[in-house]
Amino acid sequence: MLVDRLSLALFSRAAMGLARTFELENSIARAGLDAYPQLYAARLLFYTFTSLFAALLIVALVIPTPLPLPLKIALAVPAAMTPVIVFAVGLTYPSIKASSRENGVNSELPFFAAYLTTMAYGGVPPERIIEKVAGLRIFKAIREEARRILRDIKVFGLDPLSAIERNAYQHPSRRYREFMLGYVTTVRTGGDVLHYLELRTQDLFRERAQELSSVAERISMIVEAYITLAVVMTLVLYIFFIVSAILPTGGFGGVQGIVLYSYLGMPLLTVVMLVVIDSVQPKAPIYHREPYAMLAISLPIGVIAGFILFAILGGTEMFTRGEITLKHIVATSISMMIGLSIVNAGPVYSYMRIVRQERRIHHAVANFLRDLTEVRKTGLSPERSIILLSDRDYGVLTPVIRRIAGALSLGLYIERAVRRAVRGYRDWLMLASLRFLIDAIEVGGGTPQTLDALARYSHALAELTDELKRRLRPFIAMPYFGAILIVVTSILVITMLIQSIGAITGALGGGAATIGGLRLAITKHDVAFLLLTTITGSIINAWFMGLVAGKIQELTTAAGFIHSTLLVIVTTITAVALTIATAAPIL
Repeated sequence: MLVDRLSLALFSRAAMGLARTFELENSIARAGLDAYPQLYAARLLFYTFTSLFAALLIVALVIPTPLPLPLKIALAVPAAMTPVIVFAVGLTYPSIKASSRENGVNSELPFFAAYLTTMAYGGVPPERIIEKVAGLRIFKAIREEARRILRDIKVFGLDPLSAIERNAYQHPSRRYREFMLGYVTTVRTGGDVLHYLELRTQDLFRERAQELSSVAERISMIVEAYITLAVVMTLVLYIFFIVSAILPTGGFGGVQGIVLYSYLGMPLLTVVMLVVIDSVQPKAPIYHREPYAMLAISLPIGVIAGFILFAILGGTEMFTRGEITLKHIVATSISMMIGLSIVNAGPVYSYMRIVRQERRIHHAVANFLRDLTEVRKTGLSPERSIILLSDRDYGVLTPVIRRIAGALSLGLYIERAVRRAVRGYRDWLMLASLRFLIDAIEVGGGTPQTLDALARYSHALAELTDELKRRLRPFIAMPYFGAILIVVTSILVITMLIQSIGAITGALGGGAATIGGLRLAITKHDVAFLLLTTITGSIINAWFMGLVAGKIQELTTAAGFIHSTLLVIVTTITAVALTIATAAPIL
């Protein structure tokens, strides 16, 4: 590449010093990047000096202009910081990549160990196992490691054990490194490979269980911090904005502050929290995309339906007449509730269909594998054993087993039969277990020992996922409590403050009033507009809080659309009822 040639020509000597100073060779190896340290450092210096030249040019053009000083600073400071940011990002990128590589491998390592053990029971050699793993979609991070090992075998001519050792030696994951190096040592010394894999797999599952406990604690801390910010900060800011809107000396903010915070600040905070929770929780290589695709369909329908209902209920009158009444507040609130519910309808329908199809299906898979092991001990072939078990009830898994059995009865191979049967399913634990079953039968012969190990590990995997959900379940109520508290407190503060001022001055919700020489012009329109802005902001916040509740309950944002719908309905009903009860005399 031209950039690489220029980089080496201009910064070759400096790049060598930079690579040695920051130990880029080790960082790049741990990150798994296919880059020569000196070339990487030369590229970094080239991009840094290029951005420095661009920054100096921008500053030189901005300073002589007749723009206001704050605008000059706003343009010049980011430009001046760009080279520093480029250099810092370039130096830290290998560490970030290594951390991502470590987390991905640690998440999949127990499943890979279980797969390796299952294959070892069938007497499959290491190279054959690596080839199988490199083509499995149920793995993501481990699949990349397998491809690196295969590259060393087929391109660089290393033997399988040496390639595994080379891959594991500088790997950022301590667990992966110890597991793979121990496996290589056991094979080379002629030790009991099955015994080693059994013990290490059990250890990895125990470590995974302990790690999920700490994950649950971290997520609980994040949720507590989010609720604290979302409730306490929202209440403080709402009260401040409300007072600012009513009292001329209340400071900046007012209605504009409520709009800015409710429609921009709070949604951004929720999105950040969802990203943080997602980065902490374990992730599967396969996930459902259908609810988000349905959101793209139902979003415009919900927006249009909300506006139509708003017009039918008479909400447009406040634009034509220039005044806001209790009727308009109720019309706007109900229109938002119906519109957001329709927006959520598509994702909710899609997610509920998935839940009905796959609820606790991984437990059914574990039970099926346990029964398959027992039937296999009678001497029947694996295929005949599956056909025999197709008459039993395995809950949501029963249609899958019967389709597999039907295909096997017609003479199809086990892999093709399973692929046809699981079409449309996205539960990763089920797909992984059945993938393990296919390889256990095709490669390992489907011996009772192999199937027994597979059944035990499938059950352990299902229990790990359920344990994490059980630990997080108590936190689901927190977003509900926070959303209702925000809307109730906000409406009560507005109405009580207006009533207090009216009781003192005798001007309740209209006209001019004077308190201690301070002249207040509080009209019914001002009070109604403040209530309308606060209630709509609270409904928007409730929608976003529902997404967090779903993320906590099912570890997926798709489940949050159900909670969003419930929270929007509860918040709207509470807001309308409380407004009618407390603000009717004012409006």
